[in-house]
Amino acid sequence: MPVGSVTRLEVPCPPGPRRIVRRKRPQLVRCSPDAAARTMDAMDYDIHLFFAQPGSGRGRVLYRRFDGGLGLIAAAS
Repeated sequence: MPVGSVTRLEVPCPPGPRRIVRRKRPQLVRCSPDAAARTMDAMDYDIHLFFAQPGSGRGRVLYRRFDGGLGLIAAAS
């Protein structure tokens, strides 16, 4: 598979609306991606960690990938 290509996975989804069974409202913390990664490691998080980029205050998501690496999601400017 060429580098940069995406494989589409077909995941069966039950028909009808899906119910949200849990909601979280974490406090948005202003920190760098490196500080967020250290927090994830210290707290042994295996879930997404929400934080704001210093300077802009825009929210970002740092998450642990299945391969053990970290992924960063940021809104387009």
